[in-house]
Amino acid sequence: MNLERLAALKVKNLSFIRDNFPALYPLLNEHSPEKKRLNADTQKDIFQLLNTETGQILINNAEEAAESEVLTFINRCHRNNRLFTVATGFRNTFTIPRFSAKKLAEIVDESPLTQENFNFYPFDNHIPMLCVMGVGLGLHIEKLLQSVSVDHLVICEKDKDEFYASLFTIDWEALFLPLINDPHRSVTLMLLPGNNDNAAFGILWNHLVKQPPFFPTATVFYNHRGTNRNEKILARVRKDITMYYSLWGNYDDEINQLNNALHNFRAGIPRLRKPLSTHTDTPVLIIGSGPSLDERMDWIRAAQKKAIIVSCGSARDVLRRNGIHPDFQVELESDYVAAEAYSRTVTRSDTNGTTLMAAAQVPPKIFALYESRQMYFKDSTAMASLFSENNVVSGCTPSATNAGLGVFLHLGFENLFLFGMDFGYIDPEKHHSKDSIYYTDENPEDLIDSTWDNLEQGMPTPGVQGNNIKTIPFLYTGKRRVEVELASVMNTRTLHAYNCSLGAKIDNAEWLNDIGVFKEKIRNLPGDYKSALTIIRQAGDPVYQEEQDDKLKLLEDAIRRVSTRILNELDHMEISMSSLSDTSYRIARFLEEDIYQKLKTIYYIFRGSVWFFLSIGYAHAYALDGEKRTEFIKLWLKVFKDFLNEWPEHYCSIVYRDVSVENDPLLTKMITEAVDGV
Repeated sequence: MNLERLAALKVKNLSFIRDNFPALYPLLNEHSPEKKRLNADTQKDIFQLLNTETGQILINNAEEAAESEVLTFINRCHRNNRLFTVATGFRNTFTIPRFSAKKLAEIVDESPLTQENFNFYPFDNHIPMLCVMGVGLGLHIEKLLQSVSVDHLVICEKDKDEFYASLFTIDWEALFLPLINDPHRSVTLMLLPGNNDNAAFGILWNHLVKQPPFFPTATVFYNHRGTNRNEKILARVRKDITMYYSLWGNYDDEINQLNNALHNFRAGIPRLRKPLSTHTDTPVLIIGSGPSLDERMDWIRAAQKKAIIVSCGSARDVLRRNGIHPDFQVELESDYVAAEAYSRTVTRSDTNGTTLMAAAQVPPKIFALYESRQMYFKDSTAMASLFSENNVVSGCTPSATNAGLGVFLHLGFENLFLFGMDFGYIDPEKHHSKDSIYYTDENPEDLIDSTWDNLEQGMPTPGVQGNNIKTIPFLYTGKRRVEVELASVMNTRTLHAYNCSLGAKIDNAEWLNDIGVFKEKIRNLPGDYKSALTIIRQAGDPVYQEEQDDKLKLLEDAIRRVSTRILNELDHMEISMSSLSDTSYRIARFLEEDIYQKLKTIYYIFRGSVWFFLSIGYAHAYALDGEKRTEFIKLWLKVFKDFLNEWPEHYCSIVYRDVSVENDPLLTKMITEAVDGV
């Protein structure tokens, strides 16, 4: 072991990092070890990593430790030569009889891969995407890349001392150049915040979610030295995969939403006002219709005319039946089912004194029930970049309670009290308030979807009272979005959030279970209720016809461009797994690095459906082999091309129609139903 050689290796590595990972270079070049240092034992010819504060040897014989760790990892990450990651969609996954869903259904329904014969993916010493938590001395990464082939490598480190030590032990250039120089492969180095696990998770998550179809279908995680902090971050990633899939969206839903919005634009609905500069300290109650709302009516009554009362979704019926008139009603749902539920429970007289804040895509029939109304644009929709005037509301999905929270965070309010936001249930027969539409004579059984079926099989989640309650993916996704949005805002400005529900524990929201404490907080908070109410109701401008025409043409051009580019990629694809993988990678990168960067949220009209085509195609082909794989790839290629060729004209056939609200068949069908003539 030559010490001069180690010093020269450090210089070489810094030069390589400067040229290929420039954001990391100053962090490492100017770094001096603080708590950990490398010990090169020239007598024993071994590397050690030492904690200089405690004298503890963190890694003794680094070479030997790396060999043992990598062998253990490889044995654990696969069984019977199969790579166990996550499943895919099978027959009956895409049941909606609309344009893109029918194409996806054609693929999975004709695929030889079924839920019954699915046995995950072949290992064959190949990992499509590997996420390594911890650089350490880097020897485990070197051993790993000598043992398995990796297409896309993501390396995360939270400790600059360890990253710095690796500069003396590993030739990063020799290790990474094969990945960097191959246009079908990639390597990412990330230095995560060492003292903020939430921020570290957020940075890693934001990178992974832009890597379909490899994440999550073919992503394997490696926790170097099995550290608890890294394992907690990885556990959060695994836990949020369900939420990830649910937030993809799809073209069928997007075009349905756009059609609704066009009718609302023509009706002159004004846009949501810009964030407030005053009175944001006024307390706000965000109210969902979870089962615990029944036990909190006295709390809400005590806050009337002191705090702004915001009803979300079906909470409107619960509050009405209990004699409480909200200041604002927030709606999100774009499906016809929402309009039908409204028409059975709400009249124009019920809405007097309440301002509707509804997503632009909400059915026109709902806007017609309110005299005072504003429309907002959620962040995960193409319309946000098209019509929002740089005034987009984040965190609005998947439920109206998320939207209510998102709107009032967007407006700038600092003191939020969350009611009926249970995000779970104790009794499967009581998943909403007893006064909600689900349990009254107005129950629209023909309109309630399957979300609330089979609740007995719910998964556990921690409750506020120390017990576990049950939840389902839809509710859990809502909870996680609330937690993420609260954390994001708390990092940038003053915010106090209080969970006044009796359901799931909500991170970043203090639980209140004493009405006396609640009343005292409301009483002592500053803010002017009447002034705040007046300012919020000062709406923005509507979307005029000229703006509509310009933006619809821009979107049409974008769809034609994306279709043409992806078709070109597919035309050059070979019928093989490697070519499918490479093509999918290029398509995903095109959407992220070209379309999203240039068109921002417009790309949401493409993302969901294209990601589903890539994910389904990749997963099914990967799980199959031999002739079955070949025939499936041919099927996938044909159907995907059909979709892309038909896509621009389908868009035009919807948005350029001259049809009234009364005569539009899209306004009288649920998203789960086919529409004749469209």
